[in-house]
Amino acid sequence: MTLRSLDEPRRCYVMEYLDGITLEDLVRHGGPLPPARVVHLLRQLCSALVEAHAVGLVHRDIKPANLMLCVRGLVSDHLKVLDFGLVKEPAQADNPNVTDATALLGTPLYMAPEAILNPVSVGPAADLYSVGAVAYFLLVGQPVFVGASTMEVCLKHVHEEPLPASSRGSQFIPAALDELVLACLGKRPESRPASAAALGASLRELESSLAWSAGDADAWWGGSSRAVIAASRATQSTPGSDAGPQTLAIDWAARHAPTAVARA
Repeated sequence: MTLRSLDEPRRCYVMEYLDGITLEDLVRHGGPLPPARVVHLLRQLCSALVEAHAVGLVHRDIKPANLMLCVRGLVSDHLKVLDFGLVKEPAQADNPNVTDATALLGTPLYMAPEAILNPVSVGPAADLYSVGAVAYFLLVGQPVFVGASTMEVCLKHVHEEPLPASSRGSQFIPAALDELVLACLGKRPESRPASAAALGASLRELESSLAWSAGDADAWWGGSSRAVIAASRATQSTPGSDAGPQTLAIDWAARHAPTAVARA
């Protein structure tokens, strides 16, 4: 064993500590969210995607388990986008020799049709599809499509039209929000909102009649949050508990079987 000198340079990786709950666990343990809160959270998600897309980055794995809700300073209900491990960079889009160019990457429950059919063509619109799928889950408490296998879920994303969230949930969902979620879930990229900025603008218009105030957020974090977060952490510490949807990697070119590359 070799001891290193205290004067010798050392490398370390520092990450921000987030004390909160993922949207996956929030809905799993607290139930569907009111439309006003969903709009508030989606606006923050769109703001993050605007920045990523502006520099050519596509996240490719937007899902509730990769969205962390926390209190930042004095601001309650602050949303953080996590896990850029599958991000697609500008260089990859034009380089057919990149290892992942033909790989299906992402989480099937929230994956856009083009990410399934032609992974190399994935662009910002695929992230917007995932935003719609996240919104659906937050409003209904269930994913847009479910199935007995990964293949069945993927086929539904490609071929089956989703039911409006309002037809599946028990709470009232305004027609304008219902339509916006379905627009994000359009099968063709061009049928979705033009950009994350455009989607954010549409959400801002909805906020005037669906306001989730700072007081509402503070009240939740000061009350209901304790029981929900405690239930989430208890589940995570239970051996064999379901850790949520998996992120899969399938190499279409080599026809390798799906393998889990991360657990939510």
